[in-house]
Amino acid sequence: LVQQQTGQKLTLRNSVMQVVFDTRTGILSSYSYKGAEYLEKGPQPDFWRAVTDNDFGNAMPKNNINWKKVTLQQKLKSFDAKALDAATWQLTAVWDLPEAGTSFSTVYTVNGNGKIHLKNRLEASATEKSDIPRVGMVLCLKSGFENMSWFGRGPWENYVDRNVSAFVDLYQSKVDDQMVPYVRPQENGNKTDVRWVALSNANGQGLMAISDAREKGFETTAMPYLTADFDARTGIDYGPVHQEQKHPTDVKKQNLVRWNIDYFQRGLGSVDSWYSKPLAKYMLLPDKAYEYGFTFVPFDQVTASAQLVELSKQN
Repeated sequence: LVQQQTGQKLTLRNSVMQVVFDTRTGILSSYSYKGAEYLEKGPQPDFWRAVTDNDFGNAMPKNNINWKKVTLQQKLKSFDAKALDAATWQLTAVWDLPEAGTSFSTVYTVNGNGKIHLKNRLEASATEKSDIPRVGMVLCLKSGFENMSWFGRGPWENYVDRNVSAFVDLYQSKVDDQMVPYVRPQENGNKTDVRWVALSNANGQGLMAISDAREKGFETTAMPYLTADFDARTGIDYGPVHQEQKHPTDVKKQNLVRWNIDYFQRGLGSVDSWYSKPLAKYMLLPDKAYEYGFTFVPFDQVTASAQLVELSKQN
């Protein structure tokens, strides 16, 4: 890999791939493989979800709002880069999350064959008391990556406390079909226990994410809508649910694919819709550290079949 530093951009490239990091933000801003650019916006830490009806009932948008603040207002604390060998670089970004009294770090390991491994860690908080709505990363792919394949629970949406009717199997769909049109737009479309997920375009080029935890997997969502499109507020000032009403017609398709790759998302609850939180085993407490990892694997029509054969052996 050839390294080049130009202003606030760090570029790593060879004859088949190129990645660019923004050294001001620590975010991967460009990722291309064999001429295909994947990113509209690179992966960054994500701790919030569009508020559900049950979330309103247990006052999540009020009590847990610091996790939305740190999702919207991340500040890079440090960014380091070093070569491990001629074909491998390691880059470490640490973001300060002051409102939640913690920090989040990502260690990127970039390989000359195009693969990028991300090891993510949210540190325990000594000050925050509310549970974490989501621990994960969100990125946006170019709009052409509309074909979705995954090995995990499906085919319909499922959540950690509502997934027994969604069985682990190999599924295929379109990202356009992932949205669930609730009467009031809210969090939707999640998949649990996903070992790997791949998004590809009409030319057979695409990007796969493979979980480090092959038995447990990760959670994922992919659709041409942002979380903010379903949330009752883009900012942090929420009122009662009857004042936050949107309709499915208010949600407009975006020229991108929003892709969440998450360690965990808060359970839906559904004990009741006016007071109770999800059961304790379906929430993440802030006084613990959480760590997970996955590998991005770029592919085309030539390499896709070989990658799937290898994954089928492992699963």
